[in-house]
Amino acid sequence: MIKRIQIIKFTAVSWAVLLLFLGGAGADAVEITVQADRVASSYPVHPFGMNLNYLRDVDSLWPVRTRSVEAALKDMKVRWLRYPGGEKSDHVRFASPPYTNAAPVVFDYCEKSQRDDLLDFDEFIALCRRLGAEPWVVVPYDTSARTKRYGDFLEHAVAWVTYANRIRGYGVKYWEIGNENWSSQSRNPNPKRSLDILQIAQSMKQADPSIRIAASGVDPAVVKDTVNILSLSGYVGTWEKSDWKETFDSLQGDALLSPSWKKEKRVIKKSGRDYLLAVVEWSFKYDKKRNDLISAIGALDVAGRQYRYGDGMINHMYWTTRYMDLEQADAVFCTLDTRNELTATGRAAWIIGNFFTRQPVACTSDFPQNVHAYAFIDDEQKRVNVLLINHTDQNQSVRVTFEGMSGVSLCSVFQFSGTGPLDTKPVWKELNMLPEQLVPYSAIIIQSEKDHR
Repeated sequence: MIKRIQIIKFTAVSWAVLLLFLGGAGADAVEITVQADRVASSYPVHPFGMNLNYLRDVDSLWPVRTRSVEAALKDMKVRWLRYPGGEKSDHVRFASPPYTNAAPVVFDYCEKSQRDDLLDFDEFIALCRRLGAEPWVVVPYDTSARTKRYGDFLEHAVAWVTYANRIRGYGVKYWEIGNENWSSQSRNPNPKRSLDILQIAQSMKQADPSIRIAASGVDPAVVKDTVNILSLSGYVGTWEKSDWKETFDSLQGDALLSPSWKKEKRVIKKSGRDYLLAVVEWSFKYDKKRNDLISAIGALDVAGRQYRYGDGMINHMYWTTRYMDLEQADAVFCTLDTRNELTATGRAAWIIGNFFTRQPVACTSDFPQNVHAYAFIDDEQKRVNVLLINHTDQNQSVRVTFEGMSGVSLCSVFQFSGTGPLDTKPVWKELNMLPEQLVPYSAIIIQSEKDHR
């Protein structure tokens, strides 16, 4: 039974306030206010997704596994799956001509990472259907100036849509042309690249007019409404090794939104078009070789902020199940280890899939330098899930006020913490009472349930 709760009901109005104390209600307590009746953003479906790695997400490659990749993804409750993956998507064809049988053909630098067994397109669709996840398919593209392969890319893209939706009847709705196209020449829209993508998109829609097409690094004035979704990589932090504390401490306010996020928002506003936004890759990192508690709660922080301000966002897909090379199974990007169990960042992804929802609500902290707070309405379970992150190396007392909820009770509290910020094996556990305080560098989830009477 959860203890240390005080509920005050105001009969003059139709809402109640639930006061929840961690460490008492002293003047030094951080004040958190959850406005449960004020939806901050709303999504048609849950945005949480995951990038697969078609080179690695085959169970036969992991002889010490304790469960399947499918079981791990089901555990995380992924709603979107991106295939073939990230940068590797530009270096594989789903099949060879005449494109009648799904059998990946790896080329260029990915050839060195190829193993005997690959996750083919038919297997991917079957996986999506078993999980109830929306497939997101990336067709390979790179600038014709660099590759001289424009004709091949165009032919293959049309063949893939034809195979998927006309021959196999899969009804794949979401297609992306190229991965991180801005990295192939520059971060600015390139007229030739935009024309390439426009022509590929037009040809794909001739094969199936019902599909929706995403692309990155394009000029809206060129692609217009043929491209429906602008895709971006929402990474926050540093690529190479940096000081973990300095990088983590910088996660304040809009610094939690990646530069590409803010740039694409400006592009959409300037274009005057109703583009959706897809965050097709994202993570928080201070050192790509470290997968630890600080990487995980940093990821939770970034996701909380991006969900909160994500109007127009269709999905938010973590990168990735596992990195390219088998020997890098503990890289920050890997949510699964060699046993298909959750890494530290994998647990963060699991928390997002299980406790974030498609309806974040307004939630404020009067001392955000110390404690970050995010809240989500779960209409199906009739609950409000609150995420609190202690951003400091000190215990924090917190007072949480819930507004806009009538007849509520606290039902569950969970804690995510470790022996220190660099702990690679942090612990997730359910508590039988509210903690006295938020421990340093930790996160807790508080679930409040609406009464059913």
